[in-house]
Amino acid sequence: MAEETKHRNNPEKATTAGGKAGPYKGARGRSTAAGNAAPTDGTGQGARRQGRRADDGAKKPYRGHANAKPYRAEKPGGAGNEGKLPPRPHAPIGAARRDDAALQPAVAARPAMNAREAALKVLMDVGQNQAYANISIKRILSGANMTPEDRRLATEIAYGTLEWRIRLDWMIGRYLRSPIASPEVREILRLGAYQICFLDRVPNSAAVDEAVKLTRKTGHESLTGFVNTVLRKLSVEWEDIELPNRPMHPMEYLSVRYSMPEWIVRMWAGQMGEQETERLLSTRLTHDTCVHPNPMRISRQDFLARLEERGMPYTLGKLDEDAVYLGRMGNIAQDEMYQRGEYSVQGEASMWAARLAQPRAGMDILDACAAPGGKTMRMAELSQNGARIDAWDVHEHRVQLIVNAAQRLGAANINTQVRDARRSRGGEDKLYDAVLLDVPCSGLGTLSHRPELKYRLSRKDIASLCADQSQILNACAKRVKRGGVLIYATCTINREENTERIARFLKDWPEFKAEMPENLLPPGVDPARVELGGIQLLPQLDGCDGFYAARLVRRT
Repeated sequence: MAEETKHRNNPEKATTAGGKAGPYKGARGRSTAAGNAAPTDGTGQGARRQGRRADDGAKKPYRGHANAKPYRAEKPGGAGNEGKLPPRPHAPIGAARRDDAALQPAVAARPAMNAREAALKVLMDVGQNQAYANISIKRILSGANMTPEDRRLATEIAYGTLEWRIRLDWMIGRYLRSPIASPEVREILRLGAYQICFLDRVPNSAAVDEAVKLTRKTGHESLTGFVNTVLRKLSVEWEDIELPNRPMHPMEYLSVRYSMPEWIVRMWAGQMGEQETERLLSTRLTHDTCVHPNPMRISRQDFLARLEERGMPYTLGKLDEDAVYLGRMGNIAQDEMYQRGEYSVQGEASMWAARLAQPRAGMDILDACAAPGGKTMRMAELSQNGARIDAWDVHEHRVQLIVNAAQRLGAANINTQVRDARRSRGGEDKLYDAVLLDVPCSGLGTLSHRPELKYRLSRKDIASLCADQSQILNACAKRVKRGGVLIYATCTINREENTERIARFLKDWPEFKAEMPENLLPPGVDPARVELGGIQLLPQLDGCDGFYAARLVRRT
Protein backbone atom coordinates (compact mmCIF):
# COMPACT_ATOMS: atom_id res chain seq x y z
CA MET A 1 0.00 0.00 0.00
CA ALA A 2 1.53 3.27 -1.02
CA GLU A 3 2.57 5.34 1.97
CA GLU A 4 3.84 8.89 2.44
CA THR A 5 6.82 10.01 4.49
CA LYS A 6 6.23 12.07 7.64
CA HIS A 7 8.51 15.05 8.21
CA ARG A 8 10.44 14.73 11.45
CA ASN A 9 9.02 17.97 12.86
CA ASN A 10 5.73 18.03 11.00
CA PRO A 11 3.75 14.76 10.66
CA GLU A 12 1.52 16.32 8.00
CA LYS A 13 4.45 17.13 5.69
CA ALA A 14 5.51 14.19 3.56
CA THR A 15 8.68 13.80 1.54
CA THR A 16 9.76 11.43 -1.17
CA ALA A 17 12.85 9.44 -1.86
CA GLY A 18 15.00 11.40 -4.28
CA GLY A 19 15.94 10.53 -7.82
CA LYS A 20 15.74 6.87 -8.78
CA ALA A 21 16.52 5.51 -5.37
CA GLY A 22 14.71 2.28 -4.64
CA PRO A 23 11.94 1.91 -2.07
CA TYR A 24 12.51 1.58 1.63
CA LYS A 25 13.30 -2.10 2.05
CA GLY A 26 12.51 -4.67 4.66
CA ALA A 27 13.42 -8.35 4.79
CA ARG A 28 14.04 -9.98 1.40
CA GLY A 29 14.00 -6.55 -0.23
CA ARG A 30 10.25 -6.02 0.17
CA SER A 31 8.97 -2.51 0.52
CA THR A 32 7.72 -1.79 4.03
CA ALA A 33 6.15 1.39 2.77
CA ALA A 34 2.89 -0.37 2.00
CA GLY A 35 0.59 0.20 4.92
CA ASN A 36 1.99 0.19 8.42
CA ALA A 37 3.93 -3.04 7.92
CA ALA A 38 5.07 -5.39 5.21
CA PRO A 39 2.57 -8.27 5.43
CA THR A 40 3.77 -11.67 4.35
CA ASP A 41 0.56 -12.46 2.46
CA GLY A 42 1.42 -10.04 -0.33
CA THR A 43 -1.32 -7.49 0.37
CA GLY A 44 1.23 -4.78 0.82
CA GLN A 45 2.80 -5.01 -2.56
CA GLY A 46 2.11 -3.27 -5.84
CA ALA A 47 1.16 -3.45 -9.51
CA ARG A 48 0.61 -2.24 -13.13
CA ARG A 49 -1.84 -2.87 -16.04
CA GLN A 50 -3.32 -1.98 -19.43
CA GLY A 51 -5.65 0.79 -20.49
CA ARG A 52 -9.23 -0.05 -21.31
CA ARG A 53 -10.18 -0.68 -24.90
CA ALA A 54 -13.30 0.46 -26.67
CA ASP A 55 -15.78 -2.22 -27.67
CA ASP A 56 -14.20 -2.57 -31.11
CA GLY A 57 -10.80 -3.21 -29.57
CA ALA A 58 -9.26 0.04 -30.83
CA LYS A 59 -7.56 2.51 -28.51
CA LYS A 60 -9.56 5.67 -28.10
CA PRO A 61 -8.50 8.71 -26.07
CA TYR A 62 -10.78 9.43 -23.16
CA ARG A 63 -12.94 12.57 -23.20
CA GLY A 64 -11.56 13.82 -26.48
CA HIS A 65 -7.89 13.80 -25.51
CA ALA A 66 -6.00 13.37 -28.74
CA ASN A 67 -2.65 13.19 -26.94
CA ALA A 68 -3.23 9.99 -24.99
CA LYS A 69 0.25 8.51 -24.64
CA PRO A 70 1.11 5.34 -26.54
CA TYR A 71 2.30 2.28 -24.72
CA ARG A 72 5.94 1.34 -25.25
CA ALA A 73 5.93 -2.44 -25.33
CA GLU A 74 8.86 -4.29 -23.83
CA LYS A 75 10.98 -6.57 -25.96
CA PRO A 76 9.66 -10.12 -26.12
CA GLY A 77 11.67 -12.75 -24.23
CA GLY A 78 15.35 -12.56 -23.49
CA ALA A 79 17.32 -11.85 -20.37
CA GLY A 80 16.84 -8.48 -18.79
CA ASN A 81 13.10 -8.38 -19.30
CA GLU A 82 12.15 -10.89 -16.60
CA GLY A 83 12.08 -8.27 -13.87
CA LYS A 84 10.36 -5.61 -15.92
CA LEU A 85 6.68 -4.92 -15.89
CA PRO A 86 5.04 -7.22 -18.48
CA PRO A 87 3.12 -6.06 -21.54
CA ARG A 88 -0.37 -4.99 -20.70
CA PRO A 89 -3.01 -7.68 -20.97
CA HIS A 90 -5.58 -7.27 -23.72
CA ALA A 91 -8.54 -6.86 -21.39
CA PRO A 92 -9.26 -6.09 -17.73
CA ILE A 93 -10.59 -8.32 -15.02
CA GLY A 94 -14.20 -7.60 -14.17
CA ALA A 95 -15.14 -5.56 -17.23
CA ALA A 96 -18.48 -7.32 -17.57
CA ARG A 97 -19.81 -6.24 -14.21
CA ARG A 98 -18.75 -2.61 -14.49
CA ASP A 99 -21.15 -1.36 -17.11
CA ASP A 100 -24.27 -1.88 -15.02
CA ALA A 101 -23.15 0.68 -12.50
CA ALA A 102 -21.44 2.88 -15.04
CA LEU A 103 -24.44 3.47 -17.26
CA GLN A 104 -26.92 4.68 -14.64
CA PRO A 105 -28.64 7.85 -15.87
CA ALA A 106 -27.54 11.13 -14.31
CA VAL A 107 -30.04 13.01 -12.15
CA ALA A 108 -29.81 16.78 -12.51
CA ALA A 109 -31.00 17.56 -8.98
CA ARG A 110 -28.20 15.58 -7.38
CA PRO A 111 -24.87 17.11 -6.36
CA ALA A 112 -22.16 17.33 -9.01
CA MET A 113 -19.22 14.98 -8.63
CA ASN A 114 -16.34 14.26 -10.97
CA ALA A 115 -15.13 10.78 -11.87
CA ARG A 116 -12.05 10.70 -9.65
CA GLU A 117 -13.95 11.99 -6.64
CA ALA A 118 -16.58 9.28 -7.09
CA ALA A 119 -13.90 6.60 -7.49
CA LEU A 120 -12.20 7.80 -4.30
CA LYS A 121 -15.47 7.57 -2.40
CA VAL A 122 -15.87 3.98 -3.59
CA LEU A 123 -12.34 3.03 -2.56
CA MET A 124 -12.77 4.60 0.87
CA ASP A 125 -16.10 2.83 1.32
CA VAL A 126 -14.55 -0.51 0.37
CA GLY A 127 -11.43 0.03 2.45
CA GLN A 128 -12.87 1.64 5.56
CA ASN A 129 -16.38 0.17 5.69
CA GLN A 130 -15.70 -3.27 4.18
CA ALA A 131 -18.30 -2.53 1.49
CA TYR A 132 -18.64 -4.64 -1.64
CA ALA A 133 -17.30 -2.74 -4.63
CA ASN A 134 -20.25 -3.39 -6.97
CA ILE A 135 -22.80 -2.29 -4.37
CA SER A 136 -20.77 0.76 -3.37
CA ILE A 137 -20.34 1.88 -6.97
CA LYS A 138 -24.06 1.63 -7.70
CA ARG A 139 -24.96 3.52 -4.54
CA ILE A 140 -22.43 6.32 -4.96
CA LEU A 141 -23.06 6.83 -8.66
CA SER A 142 -26.82 6.77 -8.21
CA GLY A 143 -26.50 9.75 -5.86
CA ALA A 144 -24.29 11.82 -8.15
CA ASN A 145 -24.97 14.20 -11.04
CA MET A 146 -22.52 12.81 -13.61
CA THR A 147 -22.44 12.27 -17.33
CA PRO A 148 -22.48 8.67 -18.59
CA GLU A 149 -18.90 9.22 -19.76
CA ASP A 150 -17.75 10.18 -16.27
CA ARG A 151 -19.68 7.28 -14.76
CA ARG A 152 -17.76 4.89 -16.98
CA LEU A 153 -14.45 6.49 -16.01
CA ALA A 154 -15.30 6.42 -12.30
CA THR A 155 -16.25 2.76 -12.48
CA GLU A 156 -13.14 1.92 -14.49
CA ILE A 157 -10.78 3.69 -12.11
CA ALA A 158 -12.37 2.29 -8.95
CA TYR A 159 -12.36 -1.32 -10.15
CA GLY A 160 -8.95 -1.07 -11.78
CA THR A 161 -7.33 0.45 -8.72
CA LEU A 162 -8.78 -2.29 -6.52
CA GLU A 163 -7.77 -4.98 -8.95
CA TRP A 164 -4.14 -3.90 -9.28
CA ARG A 165 -3.52 -2.49 -5.81
CA ILE A 166 -0.57 -4.77 -5.01
CA ARG A 167 1.35 -3.85 -8.15
CA LEU A 168 0.46 -0.18 -7.80
CA ASP A 169 1.77 -0.14 -4.24
CA TRP A 170 4.99 -1.81 -5.33
CA MET A 171 5.64 1.00 -7.82
CA ILE A 172 4.60 3.84 -5.52
CA GLY A 173 6.66 2.35 -2.70
CA ARG A 174 9.97 3.08 -4.43
CA TYR A 175 9.40 6.80 -3.82
CA LEU A 176 8.55 6.57 -0.11
CA ARG A 177 10.61 6.46 3.05
CA SER A 178 7.84 5.67 5.54
CA PRO A 179 4.14 4.78 5.65
CA ILE A 180 1.39 7.22 4.70
CA ALA A 181 -0.82 8.13 7.64
CA SER A 182 -3.84 9.29 5.65
CA PRO A 183 -6.02 6.55 4.07
CA GLU A 184 -7.42 9.14 1.65
CA VAL A 185 -3.99 10.16 0.38
CA ARG A 186 -3.06 6.48 0.00
CA GLU A 187 -6.06 5.93 -2.24
CA ILE A 188 -5.46 9.15 -4.17
CA LEU A 189 -1.93 7.99 -5.00
CA ARG A 190 -3.26 4.63 -6.13
CA LEU A 191 -5.91 6.29 -8.29
CA GLY A 192 -3.32 8.49 -9.91
CA ALA A 193 -0.86 5.64 -10.41
CA TYR A 194 -3.54 3.46 -11.99
CA GLN A 195 -4.37 6.12 -14.55
CA ILE A 196 -0.72 6.76 -15.36
CA CYS A 197 0.23 3.11 -15.77
CA PHE A 198 -2.94 1.54 -17.14
CA LEU A 199 -5.11 4.11 -18.92
CA ASP A 200 -3.73 5.20 -22.27
CA ARG A 201 -6.79 7.41 -22.69
CA VAL A 202 -5.88 9.61 -19.72
CA PRO A 203 -2.85 11.88 -20.21
CA ASN A 204 -0.32 11.73 -17.39
CA SER A 205 -0.66 15.44 -16.74
CA ALA A 206 -4.40 15.08 -16.20
CA ALA A 207 -3.93 12.14 -13.83
CA VAL A 208 -1.41 14.10 -11.75
CA ASP A 209 -3.36 17.36 -11.71
CA GLU A 210 -6.62 15.66 -10.74
CA ALA A 211 -4.86 13.79 -7.93
CA VAL A 212 -3.46 17.05 -6.56
CA LYS A 213 -6.93 18.64 -6.71
CA LEU A 214 -8.42 15.67 -4.87
CA THR A 215 -5.74 15.92 -2.20
CA ARG A 216 -6.59 19.57 -1.66
CA LYS A 217 -10.35 18.94 -1.75
CA THR A 218 -10.12 16.24 0.92
CA GLY A 219 -8.37 18.63 3.33
CA HIS A 220 -4.74 17.60 2.84
CA GLU A 221 -3.35 20.84 1.44
CA SER A 222 0.04 20.22 3.07
CA LEU A 223 0.43 17.00 1.09
CA THR A 224 -0.35 18.34 -2.39
CA GLY A 225 3.35 18.83 -3.14
CA PHE A 226 4.11 15.29 -2.00
CA VAL A 227 1.38 13.79 -4.20
CA ASN A 228 2.49 15.92 -7.15
CA THR A 229 6.14 14.84 -6.78
CA VAL A 230 5.43 11.12 -6.42
CA LEU A 231 3.08 10.92 -9.39
CA ARG A 232 5.21 13.09 -11.66
CA LYS A 233 8.24 10.90 -11.00
CA LEU A 234 6.13 7.79 -11.54
CA SER A 235 4.79 9.12 -14.84
CA VAL A 236 8.37 9.28 -16.16
CA GLU A 237 9.86 6.15 -14.63
CA TRP A 238 7.06 3.61 -14.27
CA GLU A 239 8.01 1.49 -17.28
CA ASP A 240 11.51 0.95 -15.88
CA ILE A 241 10.49 -0.16 -12.39
CA GLU A 242 11.69 -3.70 -11.79
CA LEU A 243 9.64 -6.45 -10.18
CA PRO A 244 10.97 -8.76 -7.44
CA ASN A 245 13.77 -11.09 -8.51
CA ARG A 246 11.99 -14.15 -9.89
CA PRO A 247 14.75 -16.75 -9.46
CA MET A 248 15.25 -15.76 -5.82
CA HIS A 249 11.63 -15.03 -4.87
CA PRO A 250 9.28 -16.62 -7.46
CA MET A 251 6.12 -16.39 -5.35
CA GLU A 252 6.70 -12.75 -4.51
CA TYR A 253 7.37 -12.06 -8.18
CA LEU A 254 4.07 -13.63 -9.26
CA SER A 255 2.27 -11.83 -6.44
CA VAL A 256 3.48 -8.40 -7.53
CA ARG A 257 3.34 -8.99 -11.29
CA TYR A 258 -0.27 -10.19 -11.24
CA SER A 259 -1.43 -8.29 -8.14
CA MET A 260 -2.46 -11.31 -6.09
CA PRO A 261 -1.75 -11.77 -2.36
CA GLU A 262 1.28 -13.97 -1.95
CA TRP A 263 -0.41 -16.50 0.31
CA ILE A 264 -2.96 -17.21 -2.45
CA VAL A 265 -0.20 -17.54 -5.05
CA ARG A 266 1.62 -20.02 -2.79
CA MET A 267 -1.54 -22.01 -2.18
CA TRP A 268 -2.33 -22.31 -5.89
CA ALA A 269 1.28 -23.12 -6.78
CA GLY A 270 1.23 -25.91 -4.21
CA GLN A 271 -1.97 -27.32 -5.69
CA MET A 272 -1.43 -26.92 -9.43
CA GLY A 273 2.22 -25.99 -9.91
CA GLU A 274 3.92 -22.69 -10.68
CA GLN A 275 3.38 -22.80 -14.44
CA GLU A 276 -0.37 -23.43 -14.30
CA THR A 277 -0.70 -20.88 -11.51
CA GLU A 278 0.87 -18.24 -13.74
CA ARG A 279 -1.53 -19.19 -16.55
CA LEU A 280 -4.42 -18.69 -14.14
CA LEU A 281 -3.07 -15.38 -12.83
CA SER A 282 -2.44 -14.04 -16.33
CA THR A 283 -5.94 -14.83 -17.61
CA ARG A 284 -8.11 -11.75 -17.85
CA LEU A 285 -11.79 -12.47 -18.31
CA THR A 286 -13.62 -10.08 -20.61
CA HIS A 287 -17.10 -11.62 -20.49
CA ASP A 288 -20.19 -9.48 -20.75
CA THR A 289 -23.26 -10.04 -18.61
CA CYS A 290 -24.39 -13.67 -18.85
CA VAL A 291 -28.15 -14.29 -18.98
CA HIS A 292 -30.50 -17.09 -19.98
CA PRO A 293 -34.11 -17.01 -21.20
CA ASN A 294 -36.89 -18.25 -18.94
CA PRO A 295 -38.45 -21.15 -20.89
CA MET A 296 -41.68 -20.73 -18.94
CA ARG A 297 -42.08 -17.27 -20.46
CA ILE A 298 -40.22 -17.28 -23.77
CA SER A 299 -38.43 -19.77 -26.00
CA ARG A 300 -34.70 -19.45 -26.66
CA GLN A 301 -35.39 -18.74 -30.34
CA ASP A 302 -37.90 -16.00 -29.58
CA PHE A 303 -35.61 -14.52 -26.92
CA LEU A 304 -32.76 -14.18 -29.40
CA ALA A 305 -35.15 -12.73 -31.99
CA ARG A 306 -36.28 -10.10 -29.48
CA LEU A 307 -32.67 -9.13 -28.80
CA GLU A 308 -32.06 -8.70 -32.50
CA GLU A 309 -35.22 -6.63 -32.93
CA ARG A 310 -34.01 -4.29 -30.20
CA GLY A 311 -30.54 -4.03 -31.70
CA MET A 312 -28.92 -5.59 -28.66
CA PRO A 313 -25.61 -7.33 -29.47
CA TYR A 314 -25.09 -10.77 -27.97
CA THR A 315 -22.92 -13.86 -28.16
CA LEU A 316 -23.78 -17.43 -27.23
CA GLY A 317 -22.20 -19.24 -24.31
CA LYS A 318 -20.15 -22.42 -24.48
CA LEU A 319 -20.83 -24.28 -21.23
CA ASP A 320 -24.62 -24.19 -21.32
CA GLU A 321 -26.81 -24.15 -24.44
CA ASP A 322 -29.09 -21.47 -22.97
CA ALA A 323 -26.32 -19.05 -21.96
CA VAL A 324 -26.31 -15.70 -23.77
CA TYR A 325 -23.80 -12.91 -23.22
CA LEU A 326 -25.17 -9.39 -23.60
CA GLY A 327 -23.23 -6.22 -24.34
CA ARG A 328 -23.72 -3.01 -22.42
CA MET A 329 -27.07 -3.23 -20.70
CA GLY A 330 -27.05 -0.33 -18.28
CA ASN A 331 -29.37 -1.07 -15.38
CA ILE A 332 -30.80 -4.50 -16.19
CA ALA A 333 -33.43 -4.21 -13.47
CA GLN A 334 -35.08 -1.48 -15.55
CA ASP A 335 -35.21 -3.53 -18.75
CA GLU A 336 -38.78 -4.41 -19.69
CA MET A 337 -37.90 -7.96 -20.77
CA TYR A 338 -36.23 -8.56 -17.43
CA GLN A 339 -39.17 -7.09 -15.53
CA ARG A 340 -41.52 -9.42 -17.41
CA GLY A 341 -39.46 -12.36 -16.22
CA GLU A 342 -38.28 -13.34 -19.70
CA TYR A 343 -34.66 -13.83 -18.62
CA SER A 344 -32.37 -14.03 -15.60
CA VAL A 345 -28.77 -13.01 -14.96
CA GLN A 346 -26.69 -16.07 -14.07
CA GLY A 347 -23.18 -17.32 -14.79
CA GLU A 348 -22.73 -20.28 -17.12
CA ALA A 349 -21.05 -22.41 -14.47
CA SER A 350 -23.92 -21.83 -12.08
CA MET A 351 -26.42 -22.76 -14.80
CA TRP A 352 -24.51 -25.98 -15.41
CA ALA A 353 -24.52 -26.88 -11.70
CA ALA A 354 -28.32 -26.65 -11.61
CA ARG A 355 -28.49 -29.11 -14.53
CA LEU A 356 -26.55 -31.70 -12.52
CA ALA A 357 -29.66 -32.31 -10.41
CA GLN A 358 -31.48 -33.30 -13.64
CA PRO A 359 -34.67 -31.59 -12.41
CA ARG A 360 -37.92 -32.88 -13.84
CA ALA A 361 -41.61 -33.01 -12.99
CA GLY A 362 -42.49 -34.94 -9.86
CA MET A 363 -39.09 -34.60 -8.17
CA ASP A 364 -38.59 -33.35 -4.63
CA ILE A 365 -35.53 -31.08 -4.57
CA LEU A 366 -33.74 -29.24 -1.77
CA ASP A 367 -31.60 -26.18 -2.46
CA ALA A 368 -30.09 -25.81 1.00
CA CYS A 369 -27.97 -22.65 0.47
CA ALA A 370 -30.29 -21.08 -2.04
CA ALA A 371 -30.09 -17.28 -1.88
CA PRO A 372 -30.28 -15.25 -4.02
CA GLY A 373 -32.12 -18.03 -5.84
CA GLY A 374 -30.45 -18.39 -9.23
CA LYS A 375 -30.08 -22.17 -9.10
CA THR A 376 -33.50 -22.58 -7.47
CA MET A 377 -35.13 -20.69 -10.33
CA ARG A 378 -33.10 -22.54 -12.92
CA MET A 379 -34.22 -25.93 -11.57
CA ALA A 380 -37.83 -24.73 -11.53
CA GLU A 381 -37.50 -23.62 -15.16
CA LEU A 382 -35.84 -26.84 -16.32
CA SER A 383 -38.64 -28.85 -14.75
CA GLN A 384 -41.28 -26.51 -16.24
CA ASN A 385 -42.56 -25.87 -12.70
CA GLY A 386 -43.05 -29.61 -12.26
CA ALA A 387 -40.51 -30.13 -9.46
CA ARG A 388 -41.30 -29.40 -5.81
CA ILE A 389 -38.39 -27.32 -4.48
CA ASP A 390 -37.55 -26.37 -0.90
CA ALA A 391 -35.21 -23.37 -0.79
CA TRP A 392 -33.36 -22.49 2.42
CA ASP A 393 -31.13 -19.67 3.52
CA VAL A 394 -29.91 -18.64 6.94
CA HIS A 395 -30.82 -14.95 6.49
CA GLU A 396 -34.43 -13.75 6.24
CA HIS A 397 -33.65 -10.82 3.93
CA ARG A 398 -31.90 -13.18 1.52
CA VAL A 399 -34.83 -15.58 1.55
CA GLN A 400 -36.94 -12.64 0.41
CA LEU A 401 -34.69 -12.38 -2.66
CA ILE A 402 -35.73 -15.91 -3.58
CA VAL A 403 -39.38 -15.02 -3.13
CA ASN A 404 -38.98 -11.92 -5.32
CA ALA A 405 -37.23 -13.90 -8.06
CA ALA A 406 -39.95 -16.56 -8.06
CA GLN A 407 -42.65 -13.92 -8.44
CA ARG A 408 -40.85 -12.20 -11.32
CA LEU A 409 -40.18 -15.43 -13.20
CA GLY A 410 -43.46 -17.20 -12.47
CA ALA A 411 -41.71 -20.06 -10.66
CA ALA A 412 -44.18 -22.21 -8.73
CA ASN A 413 -43.95 -25.06 -6.23
CA ILE A 414 -41.15 -23.33 -4.31
CA ASN A 415 -41.25 -23.40 -0.53
CA THR A 416 -38.81 -20.99 1.13
CA GLN A 417 -37.54 -21.29 4.70
CA VAL A 418 -35.13 -19.38 6.90
CA ARG A 419 -32.82 -22.23 7.93
CA ASP A 420 -29.20 -22.90 8.73
CA ALA A 421 -28.13 -25.78 6.48
CA ARG A 422 -25.47 -26.78 9.02
CA ARG A 423 -28.07 -27.83 11.55
CA SER A 424 -30.24 -30.93 11.51
CA ARG A 425 -33.64 -30.83 13.17
CA GLY A 426 -34.94 -33.75 15.14
CA GLY A 427 -38.08 -35.52 13.98
CA GLU A 428 -37.63 -34.58 10.31
CA ASP A 429 -38.30 -37.37 7.86
CA LYS A 430 -38.60 -35.65 4.48
CA LEU A 431 -36.18 -37.03 1.91
CA TYR A 432 -35.31 -35.58 -1.48
CA ASP A 433 -34.54 -36.90 -4.93
CA ALA A 434 -31.85 -34.24 -5.28
CA VAL A 435 -30.09 -31.98 -2.79
CA LEU A 436 -28.06 -29.03 -4.10
CA LEU A 437 -25.44 -27.47 -1.83
CA ASP A 438 -23.89 -24.26 -3.18
CA VAL A 439 -21.94 -23.83 0.03
CA PRO A 440 -20.33 -20.68 1.47
CA CYS A 441 -16.76 -20.52 0.17
CA SER A 442 -13.74 -18.26 -0.25
CA GLY A 443 -14.98 -17.02 -3.65
CA LEU A 444 -11.52 -17.21 -5.23
CA GLY A 445 -13.11 -18.04 -8.57
CA THR A 446 -15.00 -14.73 -8.69
CA LEU A 447 -12.13 -12.25 -8.26
CA SER A 448 -12.68 -11.01 -11.82
CA HIS A 449 -15.68 -9.03 -10.60
CA ARG A 450 -15.09 -9.00 -6.82
CA PRO A 451 -11.46 -7.84 -6.56
CA GLU A 452 -11.82 -6.65 -2.98
CA LEU A 453 -12.19 -10.25 -1.76
CA LYS A 454 -8.53 -11.11 -2.26
CA TYR A 455 -7.46 -8.46 0.25
CA ARG A 456 -9.93 -9.60 2.91
CA LEU A 457 -9.37 -13.34 2.90
CA SER A 458 -6.83 -15.14 5.09
CA ARG A 459 -5.68 -18.69 5.70
CA LYS A 460 -7.78 -18.72 8.88
CA ASP A 461 -10.87 -17.92 6.82
CA ILE A 462 -10.23 -20.97 4.64
CA ALA A 463 -10.05 -23.25 7.68
CA SER A 464 -13.31 -21.86 9.06
CA LEU A 465 -15.06 -22.21 5.71
CA CYS A 466 -13.92 -25.82 5.33
CA ALA A 467 -15.42 -26.63 8.71
CA ASP A 468 -18.75 -25.07 7.70
CA GLN A 469 -18.72 -26.90 4.38
CA SER A 470 -18.25 -30.26 6.07
CA GLN A 471 -21.04 -29.47 8.52
CA ILE A 472 -23.42 -28.66 5.68
CA LEU A 473 -22.48 -31.81 3.77
CA ASN A 474 -23.01 -34.04 6.78
CA ALA A 475 -26.29 -32.42 7.81
CA CYS A 476 -27.84 -32.44 4.36
CA ALA A 477 -26.62 -35.87 3.23
CA LYS A 478 -29.24 -37.32 5.55
CA ARG A 479 -31.94 -35.69 3.43
CA VAL A 480 -31.01 -37.62 0.22
CA LYS A 481 -33.18 -40.58 -0.80
CA ARG A 482 -31.65 -43.92 -1.70
CA GLY A 483 -30.74 -43.55 -5.34
CA GLY A 484 -30.94 -39.76 -4.99
CA VAL A 485 -28.21 -37.30 -5.90
CA LEU A 486 -26.22 -34.82 -3.83
CA ILE A 487 -24.65 -31.85 -5.68
CA TYR A 488 -21.81 -30.00 -3.95
CA ALA A 489 -20.74 -26.70 -5.52
CA THR A 490 -18.47 -23.73 -4.79
CA CYS A 491 -17.33 -20.65 -6.68
CA THR A 492 -13.71 -21.03 -5.63
CA ILE A 493 -10.41 -22.45 -6.86
CA ASN A 494 -9.02 -24.37 -3.90
CA ARG A 495 -8.63 -28.12 -3.47
CA GLU A 496 -9.11 -27.78 0.29
CA GLU A 497 -12.65 -26.54 -0.21
CA ASN A 498 -13.39 -28.74 -3.19
CA THR A 499 -11.82 -32.13 -3.89
CA GLU A 500 -10.53 -32.58 -0.34
CA ARG A 501 -14.02 -31.89 1.09
CA ILE A 502 -15.46 -34.58 -1.19
CA ALA A 503 -12.71 -37.08 -0.37
CA ARG A 504 -13.36 -36.65 3.33
CA PHE A 505 -17.13 -36.88 2.85
CA LEU A 506 -16.91 -40.12 0.85
CA LYS A 507 -14.70 -41.63 3.55
CA ASP A 508 -17.26 -40.75 6.24
CA TRP A 509 -20.29 -41.67 4.10
CA PRO A 510 -19.55 -44.94 2.24
CA GLU A 511 -23.19 -45.18 1.18
CA PHE A 512 -22.46 -42.40 -1.34
CA LYS A 513 -20.49 -42.86 -4.55
CA ALA A 514 -18.97 -40.29 -6.89
CA GLU A 515 -20.71 -40.24 -10.25
CA MET A 516 -20.31 -37.60 -12.97
CA PRO A 517 -21.65 -39.02 -16.26
CA GLU A 518 -19.85 -37.72 -19.32
CA ASN A 519 -23.12 -36.50 -20.86
CA LEU A 520 -23.55 -34.09 -17.94
CA LEU A 521 -20.18 -32.40 -18.42
CA PRO A 522 -20.10 -28.99 -20.09
CA PRO A 523 -19.41 -29.24 -23.84
CA GLY A 524 -15.73 -29.41 -24.65
CA VAL A 525 -14.61 -30.29 -21.13
CA ASP A 526 -12.25 -33.29 -21.06
CA PRO A 527 -13.75 -36.14 -18.97
CA ALA A 528 -10.21 -36.90 -17.78
CA ARG A 529 -10.45 -33.79 -15.59
CA VAL A 530 -13.15 -35.39 -13.43
CA GLU A 531 -11.88 -36.36 -9.99
CA LEU A 532 -14.07 -37.99 -7.32
CA GLY A 533 -17.19 -37.09 -9.25
CA GLY A 534 -16.24 -33.43 -9.45
CA ILE A 535 -14.62 -31.02 -11.86
CA GLN A 536 -12.88 -27.70 -11.38
CA LEU A 537 -13.73 -25.15 -14.05
CA LEU A 538 -10.93 -22.63 -14.57
CA PRO A 539 -10.72 -19.26 -16.35
CA GLN A 540 -7.65 -20.21 -18.38
CA LEU A 541 -9.19 -23.48 -19.57
CA ASP A 542 -12.92 -22.83 -19.74
CA GLY A 543 -13.27 -19.06 -20.17
CA CYS A 544 -15.52 -18.69 -17.13
CA ASP A 545 -15.23 -17.88 -13.45
CA GLY A 546 -13.55 -20.49 -11.31
CA PHE A 547 -16.25 -22.94 -10.25
CA TYR A 548 -16.37 -26.45 -8.79
CA ALA A 549 -19.17 -29.02 -8.71
CA ALA A 550 -19.28 -32.66 -7.68
CA ARG A 551 -22.11 -35.14 -8.14
CA LEU A 552 -22.62 -37.87 -5.52
CA VAL A 553 -25.25 -40.59 -5.64
CA ARG A 554 -26.63 -42.38 -2.59
CA ARG A 555 -26.46 -46.11 -3.10
CA THR A 556 -29.76 -48.02 -3.26
